Amino acid sequence: MAEMTVDIRAVHNMGMSLADVGRQAGAGGAVGSGGPGGDCDPELIRACREFEAIFIETILKSARAGLPKDGLLSSHEQEIATGMLDSEMARAMAQGRGIGLAEFIRNDIMRREKRVKTNAAG
Repeated sequence: MAEMTVDIRAVHNMGMSLADVGRQAGAGGAVGSGGPGGDCDPELIRACREFEAIFIETILKSARAGLPKDGLLSSHEQEIATGMLDSEMARAMAQGRGIGLAEFIRNDIMRREKRVKTNAAG
């Protein structure tokens, strides 16, 4: 069984933060920006990032479940350690560039909120 080592700091730093993405996107509506005519809601951004981290963690754990479980280094402790690694890698990936899920969710929520406000005003 191949041993996998990952530097969490390297995974975390592999992308810009969502706030940096938002500043660069300007009015493009990226996560972290107010988007066209909207304000940046830090709680919404945090929730979107957390959801993306949970989603990535689920993918990582599902992929790891497909690996063979036999071998000299296979143990309950190893499973716990790799589970914690998956969790930290997912969190670091979501804080960096992520996979775009946080941005998609935030944009969808902002679009729906704008539509509700427009319908309520009209």
